[in-house]
Amino acid sequence: MSRIQQLAKTYGQHIATGWQRTVADSQRVIMIVYDKELERDILAHKDEFEIATKQANHDWFEVNVARFR
Repeated sequence: MSRIQQLAKTYGQHIATGWQRTVADSQRVIMIVYDKELERDILAHKDEFEIATKQANHDWFEVNVARFR
């Protein structure tokens, strides 16, 4: 299993645990921060993160801040 696939698997386990009831909707955000050298691999496999999110019955909204560097 590649490093990215392991990260996606770990992410899937985390996102499937659900939100705490005391967390407001506007605070229910997950940001994936990664080393620059992993960017191509992350982007090539980001669908795995999206699928895991949707399987956990969460919405997926992608924001790419790369252009703001």
